[in-house]
Amino acid sequence: MTSKALDAFDQPHQPSASGAFVFSIPGYGKENFNLGVRTFYHQRDIVVVVGEGEYDARARLICSMVFPDSIENKKYFFGQAGAAEVPTVSRLSGGTQMYYNSYRDQGYITIIRFDPVKGEFDAEGNFTFYDHHDSKRDFQVIFKISAAGMIERPGE
Repeated sequence: MTSKALDAFDQPHQPSASGAFVFSIPGYGKENFNLGVRTFYHQRDIVVVVGEGEYDARARLICSMVFPDSIENKKYFFGQAGAAEVPTVSRLSGGTQMYYNSYRDQGYITIIRFDPVKGEFDAEGNFTFYDHHDSKRDFQVIFKISAAGMIERPGE
């Protein structure tokens, strides 16, 4: 996981952000997740989208995606130059955050629409992560993202 992706997890909820980060994980206990977009911002040359929602009665699921602000509306394979970083997934339960390892070179994202002026983003795709906490196996995630309310954050 890159430092940009890790930093995205530490961002507070952003009231202006709205939308959905919808997951389907076939074969993974609870298979469907509907995360609300909690953070959506542009900083220097990157854009960050973070979704968060209920995993079960005791835990939250968090997913972040980082991509360059120069990204175009087309299909990218993860690991390809100029593409988004593979999404990062974690589960927060009882104050403990467990991260899952996403494969950097498996899956794709199709940028349906990224409008930095309006602050809107729509994409879909899939990626694979390894569940080293519970089942000790790979899971493919099929996702759709629709986000609005992107804000500008000053560079560091």
